[in-house]
Amino acid sequence: MGPGVLADARKAVTQAGLVRMMHANSFEAQKFAVEGHVDVIAHGMWNWGDLDKQTELPTEIRNVLDQIAKEKIGYQPTLQVMQGLRAYFDPEYLKMTAIPKVIPAEMIEWFESPEGKWFKREIAEHNAPDAAMCEGIDRGPVRRVHQVVFYLAGKDANFLFATDTPSAPTHGNLPGLNGYLEMQQLRSAGLSLEQIFRAATINNAREFKLDSQLGTIEPGKIADLILLRKSPLESLEAYDTIVTVWVHGRPASRGSLAADSSK
Repeated sequence: MGPGVLADARKAVTQAGLVRMMHANSFEAQKFAVEGHVDVIAHGMWNWGDLDKQTELPTEIRNVLDQIAKEKIGYQPTLQVMQGLRAYFDPEYLKMTAIPKVIPAEMIEWFESPEGKWFKREIAEHNAPDAAMCEGIDRGPVRRVHQVVFYLAGKDANFLFATDTPSAPTHGNLPGLNGYLEMQQLRSAGLSLEQIFRAATINNAREFKLDSQLGTIEPGKIADLILLRKSPLESLEAYDTIVTVWVHGRPASRGSLAADSSK
């Protein structure tokens, strides 16, 4: 896409009252998005192109991130995307105690079978050991995207919560769990508890022009709510203390939504 095409798209989107959003997971793409004055950038910057090998955040990238923060462009880090690929090489992933709560036992068994590991064969590099694959992902795209998010967190950028679930045909992006794992990644990348809370509530509502309906607890707004035992402004673990979920005012206990709720 050239600048002219982007300008035409921006004009049409603006006239329709929609949000100008661009899928961009590289330095080149996010630079183009900033120059095109988009409203939201989907994905973190895990690809730096020719700058991939640099261990410190390059000046060229910092300049783009400064513009993202200054212009309050909505930023969806989606850190869990890379972790979703890494899960195939991490023997501990499917052993998490949360897994049986979000998928049935039969699916866990299939994921652990040779047939269920078909996508691992697609992304593995020349039969590299699992530990080497994890290290490569950690030292490459995970490191890069964490550096970018850490920098933006220091600028109090306009973070929007998102997971890109599922980002690929991988068992590493399980609905019902991936959001919490994304929060853990955001916290480890430098976001404060308040930044995570705002990203998951009012920031998204405002950016997508839904704040008259969602994003805060007020009379007249849609009752899409969760009741927690602890405050998410005191600990990240609070998001794992859900008691009740309301969807359009209809309540459901957390336990009733679990994959193993019949046991």
